[in-house]
Amino acid sequence: MTTHAPGSPARQGGAVMILYALALVMILGFAGLVLDLGMAYARMAQLQIVADQIALSAATRLDGTAAGVTAAANSAVDRWKSRWGVNNTAWVPDALRFSDDANAGEAGWLSATAAATAPATMVYARVDTGLLAARVRQVQPTLMSVLGVTAPMDIRPRSIAGRRRLRVLPFGICAMGPETATRGSGSTAELVSYGFRSGIAYNLLMLNTTGAAMGEYFYVNPLVNGDAPNDPNALTDETVAPFMCSGTLAYPRIPGGRVHVRRADAFNLWNQLNSRFEEYLGANPCNKLNGPADTNIKNYVGNNVLSWQGPTVPRATALSKVVNGKLATIAELTTGQTYLPAEYGTRWAYGPAKNTDGSSKLMSSWAALYPSSPAATYTQTTSPYRSYTQPATEMAKAQNLRRLLYVPLLQCPVPAGLYADATILAYGRFFLTAKASAGELPGEFAGVLARDAEARLADEAELLE
Repeated sequence: MTTHAPGSPARQGGAVMILYALALVMILGFAGLVLDLGMAYARMAQLQIVADQIALSAATRLDGTAAGVTAAANSAVDRWKSRWGVNNTAWVPDALRFSDDANAGEAGWLSATAAATAPATMVYARVDTGLLAARVRQVQPTLMSVLGVTAPMDIRPRSIAGRRRLRVLPFGICAMGPETATRGSGSTAELVSYGFRSGIAYNLLMLNTTGAAMGEYFYVNPLVNGDAPNDPNALTDETVAPFMCSGTLAYPRIPGGRVHVRRADAFNLWNQLNSRFEEYLGANPCNKLNGPADTNIKNYVGNNVLSWQGPTVPRATALSKVVNGKLATIAELTTGQTYLPAEYGTRWAYGPAKNTDGSSKLMSSWAALYPSSPAATYTQTTSPYRSYTQPATEMAKAQNLRRLLYVPLLQCPVPAGLYADATILAYGRFFLTAKASAGELPGEFAGVLARDAEARLADEAELLE
């Protein structure tokens, strides 16, 4: 038998082989760790993308109706099939749930069936991939088994999407009448909504249900709705200004229409409204990101008057007047009084008067709708706003319909005091016919959106988690 002295090359070679074998196990184990973790990371990224897409798609379809919830659930199935259907793995409906609070506990997230029973409050969608089939969410280790790791890695990312804001102006006025009423009769029967006539431009600063000489208007708390405690600091001009620029409130729903308001002693935020005309002036100015221009920045007053209303119309809005105990306009008079055509201000820049059935059959009844001396006749057949475009300097950043404002119509009288709680009855659609000023906010009435349909005013859905 051949023996080798200690320290001989043969003895050393045997030790190296043993060390090499041990090192190889470690190398393979760590290589497996890197490889298997890489596979797990890839699966997590894949599932996260799918979860994000499904959550966004579902949240986008939530419009306050049961049909919207159903559409959201169906969109999840479609998205899943398009991204994962090649594996023939069925979508799990419970993986998609809905809530009225992005931070709700587990009990606050409802299935599609449960959410459809209270669709008006559903504004958030959550996808939990942990409820999907194991073959989708689990990655089985391969080389890591060398280190004794054999349990599958469970990958279960979640995603929450929803709408953070409402496209509602933080500025409210009193509803001036009942939800619906009729003006005139027969072929000239006109629909009046909350005391407003479609096609008439009102000075929203000069309306009052009490008939006082001055109008009453309110700033609406843009940071919290009426369910949360009020904070007067959230109703300062400085705080409200950027929301006047964007025309939004920083919350996605208004339970029961409850809001906090402040009676403004002066309207100092008119410059913010004029960002829609690509004008950025005054204190707390807007910028082109939070206050982009409208695609049409024509000012419908003075020399820019609509051609069919005479050579010039110096007034942007109808002449204010106390009618039936309310500070309204001459357009609300029902007597035989007549006024100069110009005193009705700009009319029909966005849309015509509405018949009681909601149609526009009154387009040929100009003299009956707006009695004047001398009589005026309407000859325009299309909406000037929609048919005329004044390109902004940076057209790519301009947005269509920025001049269409959704104004809360409040139940009046609002309780006394500088700060008060008010209730929204509906949202009036007012087209900003001309630039605002400290004394005039010219809004042509273009109909209402019911309060229970406010989900339609929710801003674009975005990923929240």
